Amino acid sequence: MKIIKSGSRKWEVGSGLRTLLLTTYYLLLTTSCFSAVHLTVETGEADAKVAALNFDAMHNPSPNSVFKPADATGKAVLEIAADTDYVVFANKQGRFPTLRDQVMMGKAIPVRTASDMTVYFSLTETLPYDVGIIYIGLVNISTGAPVVGDIRNVTTNEQVSFIMEFLTDTLTAANTNYVLALNIPAAPENTYIVNIFSPKDKEGMSKPVTDPLIAGGTVTVHFDFDTQEAMAVQTQDTGIT
Repeated sequence: MKIIKSGSRKWEVGSGLRTLLLTTYYLLLTTSCFSAVHLTVETGEADAKVAALNFDAMHNPSPNSVFKPADATGKAVLEIAADTDYVVFANKQGRFPTLRDQVMMGKAIPVRTASDMTVYFSLTETLPYDVGIIYIGLVNISTGAPVVGDIRNVTTNEQVSFIMEFLTDTLTAANTNYVLALNIPAAPENTYIVNIFSPKDKEGMSKPVTDPLIAGGTVTVHFDFDTQEAMAVQTQDTGIT
């Protein structure tokens, strides 16, 4: 048994206290390893959609993923896990690079940091072609879980956009929860098909966009994962990672 002197008092350190001290030291170490840091993303565009995605072993967004809109100055401050791999995406309707460009052309920004940092992701360039928005309504799909997929040209099978979202557990599965696909090139009806996959449910669905998507316009496609159209699948490779 050791004696530790502190001023004029003597403290006897037995095995119980030694264990407590070691446990406290270990907790301090592990807490620092898994602490959060602030990632500032400068986009130059107010209300841009910003995401720092952490992917699990199946290449789906994990619960560590963070989503936040940029403020009026175009800046978003995300709280992410320290020393953890993320990929930063930013998206704004009518602005370049689009989500497709970020995935296909490697314009997304990989991040791993132990301290606060800032990245610059300029979205100030205007797209040279007309685009619209596809609203994807999801009902009876698991929340507190990721949803992934893509939008393809029916004729060429070309991927024109990607879906990478995490539906938080604050959402209600029985309600219709919307995911937005931005910067979809304007096109006549039946040009596109939307593919949605729920890794948690292991179910996927596909539906054509039967309405025309005009410049600056919107269309909506609804998916009910309780219907027979929801097919059981183990995984879906969207080409995101």
